[in-house]
Formats: sequence, structure tokens, C-alpha cells
Amino acid sequence: MLTVALERFPLAAAHTITVPRGVSATFHGRDVLAPAAALLIDGDAADALGPAITSLAMLCWPKPEETGAEIRGEIIHVDSFGNLITNLPASLLPRLTAAGQMRVGAHAITTIVRTYGDAAPGTPIALVGSQGFIEAAVVEGRAAHVLRAAVGTPVFLGALGQ
Repeated sequence: MLTVALERFPLAAAHTITVPRGVSATFHGRDVLAPAAALLIDGDAADALGPAITSLAMLCWPKPEETGAEIRGEIIHVDSFGNLITNLPASLLPRLTAAGQMRVGAHAITTIVRTYGDAAPGTPIALVGSQGFIEAAVVEGRAAHVLRAAVGTPVFLGALGQ
């Protein structure tokens, strides 16, 4: 998550949050992060969270490649519903709409929607998901199974995939 954020915005400051003794090992959102956020909202300096750090490790994140009339991306995540999240950012939606289709492996998806409810059950669709990336899904189905796709499966917008 931070890798994507750091690609969009430069690192201004980062601090290690000191985990207090005795907090739950499984509820850090409640026991560590919420109190840290409250400190900042109350006006405390970030130094109150813990020591400053100067850099964060970045994950290798596959980037879409544009070559001529096509954009090649790939599936970077399959969620628990079987939806296929690509590395194609939402900013490419006009390009997807103009192409009229997205190919996931050997399968063409020609129904481009704003919401899952915009297509009939069983329809393969392309849409922008809540994470800001173009996704392939099957309404009331599992795109990973229907499209026989997994992490690393190529995705195409444009001429070559047609």
C-alpha cells in the first residue's frame, strides 16, 4: 500500500510507531493505530509516535507498458470473490472505453460498466475497482475461474489484444 502511495507522493516524513507493551497481538488497528491517529489529531507532533525514519522499502510493482497502439498490463491480485485486479490505473478507463474491450489472457471482455449491477449475472465485465485500478470480474461469478486467470496473467488494451 505504501509503495503505491510513495509512487504518487514524495515521502515528507515517516516515524516508527512504538507499540506499547500489553496491547493485543491481533488488534493493532484498535490498540496501536487508532491511538496514534488520535495523538496527531489532538495536535501532538509526529515525534510522539516514535523515532523518525528517512526511507521506506519499496516493493517491486509491475508497471503497465505502452507500445504503439496497445497497453499491456497484468493481473496483480485475485481477491476473495475471484475478481482480477490489474495494474492498469483508473486513468486508463477512457482508453478502455475507446478500445471497447480488454483482453485477459485469451478472453475478450466487451462489457465495460461503472458498477456490478450494470450487467446481467454471469457477464464478464471490466470496471474500475475501489483500489483505483481496472478490474475484470464476472457478475455473481468468479472471474479467476471463468477466465482461467491468475496473478501474472497478461491483460491488454488496444490493438495487439484484439
